[in-house]
Amino acid sequence: MSENEPALNDSLSAYRAQAYYTKLLWNYLTNKQTETNTYEYFIKISIIICRAQTTVMKFKEFLCNQMVTVDAIDEIAPLMQTILHIS
Repeated sequence: MSENEPALNDSLSAYRAQAYYTKLLWNYLTNKQTETNTYEYFIKISIIICRAQTTVMKFKEFLCNQMVTVDAIDEIAPLMQTILHIS
């Protein structure tokens, strides 16, 4: 997390929600397929999430470098500035 990103106010609630939906997905998948296939599915999901996070971080870093280089922050719509947490 960088200084430009908003702080998570209630991390315990976020953890509980993640745990609840992870367990719900696990139970659904084990009812539909074997436990081994469910393990493989969760590994694939974890890999995809890690790749997505890495890609987003690289894109954000690239975009911030471009903004500093070009001084084009003022040209970006305020909504996009809010979404990307840049100012």
